[in-house]
Amino acid sequence: MKKLSCLLVILINFNLILITEKVFSYTTDSSSLISMSLDQLMDIKVDTLMRVDNSYFETPSAVYVITSEDIRRSGMSTIPELLRMVPGINMTRLDGNTWAINIRGIAYKFAMNLLVMIDGRTLYSPLNNAVNWDIVDTMLPDIERIEVLRGPGSSLWGSNSANGIINIVTKKPSETKGGLIFAETGDGDIKNQYGMRYGAGRDNFNIRFYAKKRDLDNHHYPIISEQNHTSTKYHFSPLSESFDSGTLSTAGFKGDWKPSDKSAITLQGDIYSGEYNNIRTFSTAYSHNINDVSGYNMLLKWNNEFSDKSKTMLQLYFDYTYREDAIFLDERSIYDIDFQHTLLLPRNRLNWGLGYRYAVDNTDHYNNKFGFAVDPAKRYDDVASFFLHDEFFLIKDKLTLSGGAKFEHNDYTGFEYQPNIKLSFMPDNNQNFWLSFSRTLSIPSRSGSDAYLDLSGYSSSMCKMLGGVKDPKLGCIILVSDKDMDAARVNSYEAGYKRKLWNKLFFDAAFFYDEYSRNKETMHVNYVSGIETNIRYNPFDNWKLEFSYSYTEAMGEPKIYDATSSIPRNIFKMRSLLDINKNTELDVFLSYVDKAYEKNTLKTYDPYWRLDLRLGYLVSKNLEVSLIGTNLLDDSHTENPSDLQKALTTVDRAYLVRTVWNF
Repeated sequence: MKKLSCLLVILINFNLILITEKVFSYTTDSSSLISMSLDQLMDIKVDTLMRVDNSYFETPSAVYVITSEDIRRSGMSTIPELLRMVPGINMTRLDGNTWAINIRGIAYKFAMNLLVMIDGRTLYSPLNNAVNWDIVDTMLPDIERIEVLRGPGSSLWGSNSANGIINIVTKKPSETKGGLIFAETGDGDIKNQYGMRYGAGRDNFNIRFYAKKRDLDNHHYPIISEQNHTSTKYHFSPLSESFDSGTLSTAGFKGDWKPSDKSAITLQGDIYSGEYNNIRTFSTAYSHNINDVSGYNMLLKWNNEFSDKSKTMLQLYFDYTYREDAIFLDERSIYDIDFQHTLLLPRNRLNWGLGYRYAVDNTDHYNNKFGFAVDPAKRYDDVASFFLHDEFFLIKDKLTLSGGAKFEHNDYTGFEYQPNIKLSFMPDNNQNFWLSFSRTLSIPSRSGSDAYLDLSGYSSSMCKMLGGVKDPKLGCIILVSDKDMDAARVNSYEAGYKRKLWNKLFFDAAFFYDEYSRNKETMHVNYVSGIETNIRYNPFDNWKLEFSYSYTEAMGEPKIYDATSSIPRNIFKMRSLLDINKNTELDVFLSYVDKAYEKNTLKTYDPYWRLDLRLGYLVSKNLEVSLIGTNLLDDSHTENPSDLQKALTTVDRAYLVRTVWNF
């Protein structure tokens, strides 16, 4: 079956090369980075920070935008891997199907201070307030942009966004008419990936459908985890059964209807199913597990414009997720409603809104090998919220003061508020100085509040010896959570500067200092501070360069588990996009990640360089073939983890052939 699947992808690639009919092509999108001046790039609209459209340059925050052309020319095949190019991102590939991603913080699998959305639908799991990146997937050619806000966004978006927000925005159906087929086959990372999208419509109604399947390759090199002389050394034979491969099948649709020039309605939905292999380690024990994942969602959004100065948005969505692994079964249903109203007044822009979320989390029929459970097994939670945000134009087009707060009530910590204030000064059209203060929080997760270790099968004497307690209902247990846990609070101070020079050079710098209140779920961090810089330079019309550097300093609580040393201090990234001629493209991504270590275990992780190359050839206007190599500087390397429950695997050198055909 595996040979047949691989042969099918190769045949698809070969046949697509032979087809050269004249049709619409996303590869010649007029918004592509290579054909875009820096001025045009700075005018890209982003709405993550203010929940209203602002230009990239005028946004008073550390914002980075991955455009559709960036995605096409990156050579990356998954959404998590695309985030490698973002300045300030701390990212770790834990194994073949698991990523740990955070901004200005620890790259922990259960990083709870990062909010991720796709078209306004949040993607985190209330079980652990984290994002399961292995199910974050869609057709990459259908993504319009990925907005990355480095820094807090809680005053508008609510809890669990203290470190930043990643907002994935897909294209309008009217921009994806016709068909698209893509196929990828490779070795070392993506084994096979293929999909199809078709869009149609006319006048005021457009719709598209898509379906895709992704097979992740097995990172089958030996796993060796070495500590000091008191530790255990793990080794798994490369000849053993695949242990970190995985497969995911996804399908969905998106439709837009414009009943009038002032109103637009969007209906979209997705369904997915897959399974992933991994190995979990606890002390000296390990287990090979298969994670089953499935789910579906539906979103309805209505945008209405009463006038040029008054706009509303109403959004409703339902999201069902089923996930079963060695520790927990995570089955949940989320119902969410969000309303906002934007008013443009003579000297200010007022934005306010209401939100309500209802979640049903069911772990009734868990069956795991390590005895973890939650009580109650089935829980109903809701969050009600209100936000108010105002921008005051103190000096038109030069000095803007903005501020506001989000007020929430949740079932874990009760009433909470999260304020923010920003000042932006633009002495001319080429400079932007900004300052910001935010008070943000992360509410406890389901596992942080309700989890325990089930020892009910042990005798009373054994229970006592193991440090357990007798619960009248549950029997012998060891509590690994705190029902009285407070929300983790973060005070964030930021300053930034943006500068355009000669229509060829753009410079962006952000300074930050985040002060944490101690909380078990924030890994006992005291503070995180640093600087992030980004430079874009267009020496010629056919050549674009980008450089970024980030420095991070962190301090944790001594005498308690401290993972802050696992944050690499120095991260450098460089991108080059070169049009050799009208049909040939050569793209380079180079990055350096500093060494890191864990104070508690004395484990050290070496620094590493990563080099990715993409050679793209436009066979015709509608057909593109790319040869891609990733991690080309060495056979393999490990990326420093902070997830104590996952065995290490290596990130290997990988090769990929990608073919995209539009019809």
